[in-house]
Amino acid sequence: MDDCDVESEPGPLKQRPRLSESDDTAGLYRVFPFTVSLFSGDALSTLPQMDAKDYELFLQSLKAQTAPELVKTARLWEGELLQRYPVPFFLVRVGDIRAALNSTATALILYKEVRLK
Repeated sequence: MDDCDVESEPGPLKQRPRLSESDDTAGLYRVFPFTVSLFSGDALSTLPQMDAKDYELFLQSLKAQTAPELVKTARLWEGELLQRYPVPFFLVRVGDIRAALNSTATALILYKEVRLK
């Protein structure tokens, strides 16, 4: 199954509208954060061992479809899960979310960290 969206195809970077959580129209925009990055490789092949609570939070976060839900997912993954489980899986996924939100420079930092591991 291909989980890439059309906007992730090679070519010039496309600007997506910046949305805040308080934006009334934010729920109308669908987002596609779970694309496969060029840096993914083996980093996404296995999930880290997580406790039951973290695993449940992780599974719920995969259902993000709107910008506010993606923001919540990004905060969970970067603020909590990546801090507890600094493994390539979360480094790549947090990088992918940063890239999806047009923060390519900060995404590259995490991708480079994965390559060093």
